[in-house]
Amino acid sequence: EIRRYLNKEKLIISIAAGITTTYIEKTLGKHARVIRCMPNLAVQVAEGMTGVCRGKSSKKSDLEQTRRIFNCIGQTVVVDEKYMDAVTAISGSGPAYLFLFIECFINAARSLGFKKDAATKLAVQTLKGSMLLFEKSREDVSVLRQRVTSKGGTTAAALDVFAKAKFEKIFKEAVTAAQKRAKQLAIK
Repeated sequence: EIRRYLNKEKLIISIAAGITTTYIEKTLGKHARVIRCMPNLAVQVAEGMTGVCRGKSSKKSDLEQTRRIFNCIGQTVVVDEKYMDAVTAISGSGPAYLFLFIECFINAARSLGFKKDAATKLAVQTLKGSMLLFEKSREDVSVLRQRVTSKGGTTAAALDVFAKAKFEKIFKEAVTAAQKRAKQLAIK
């Protein structure tokens, strides 16, 4: 439908999940200037993360213009298109993983006797403060984790449970499953 309005002066910025720049270029014509983006839900509060890649006919200036637009609602990372399914798995789906973690955090606090409001405040502010500390400190995240963990202490006891449950392995499997599904849904 829009093909008749396009020429090589027009830039197409696509946020359609799973639809490659190659597919859009084939559909709209070989001179279509296409930039593909995968923003996440946090753009709603101007704290989003958007993966960005170029189509074959797009210009470097198209990429920079697109980044300027999306940097108004968060941050951007430029990747080769072959990584867009991974961007979807990490950043596009990432808010859901964090919401699940917060939900578990709140439910755990409630199981310890806290009312919902207090449990939510404890979970949200702990996550928010930890993220800000990580961002501002510029220390490796493992160093920060170790700073909180005393040998034989409460944090070590909790982290041992996560290790025994193979939390990191489960997380990697979940992200890999999301990437695999993104590849299956892709229109090339």
